[in-house]
Amino acid sequence: MEAAKLKKKKGTLNKGKLKKTIKNIICRPDPVFWPTVTDAEENLLTSVLIKYRINIPDLKKPHWNQLKLMPKNERPKFKPIQKIEGFLFGMSVCRDAIENNDCSAILVEALVEPRIIVQSIIEACTFSDIPVICLKNLKILTKNNFGIQTSCLGIKKECLLEISKIVKEIYQKYKPKLKQLPKNNSESVSLVSKQSLQKEDSQTVMDIANEPSRNPYLFRTNKKTRVFVPLDNTVSEKSSKFVGQHFIKLPAEQNENKVDSKNYMQMILKKISNNPNRKRKVNELLE
Repeated sequence: MEAAKLKKKKGTLNKGKLKKTIKNIICRPDPVFWPTVTDAEENLLTSVLIKYRINIPDLKKPHWNQLKLMPKNERPKFKPIQKIEGFLFGMSVCRDAIENNDCSAILVEALVEPRIIVQSIIEACTFSDIPVICLKNLKILTKNNFGIQTSCLGIKKECLLEISKIVKEIYQKYKPKLKQLPKNNSESVSLVSKQSLQKEDSQTVMDIANEPSRNPYLFRTNKKTRVFVPLDNTVSEKSSKFVGQHFIKLPAEQNENKVDSKNYMQMILKKISNNPNRKRKVNELLE
């Protein structure tokens, strides 16, 4: 007698189909500064960069089947590519030059993806007031002319003045305009308080200098009288201004007016979703 076979359940899940997912991402509220040049400006820069082109040898490395039959002394050795004095290749080299104030201009690949890779370089340039522009196909341009493919090309100070001059002229068109600080800004208050502190400190120093015979110690002349006499309320209010100390007392008006909370922009929450209908690889479907 044969055993009864169980009926197979139809599979409800399809492995070849992707699920649609939604993710929340926190983004910056301020617009990202990305100075992409026009086609005319791009042609002008490429024509100037081609002037410094070097002869790149055609490096054809032989196959290992041929190399293993040759002794090490007879194997071909390739000469290093000649570098032009004044060019800085790579993001780490350009970042060090910006920090050391040894850079006059920066060229960035405009088609880099994602942009956050080179965003730190652009922000450092804007903070240090160094001209920076985004050039399309910079990787191809540097590879064909200098033999090094890079997405960040820098120029040293007092070198390649023709290129740095053109970059500076183009950067003036895209340079971001700094906003004026508000009247009740904390920086302006701190500057005023610093100036008042400097005046008070200089006044106290002058008073001490004018009294050479001043004795800082107190001695009792009579047992029935006190040497230290507490100050009045009016005098104590004046002494609470941190005179001669490294403190800055902010005015009470700033604490009452809550203006600082509006100086900061809130982060933006965006939602992204995947494409469930995208084409998948054959290996993923077979698994």
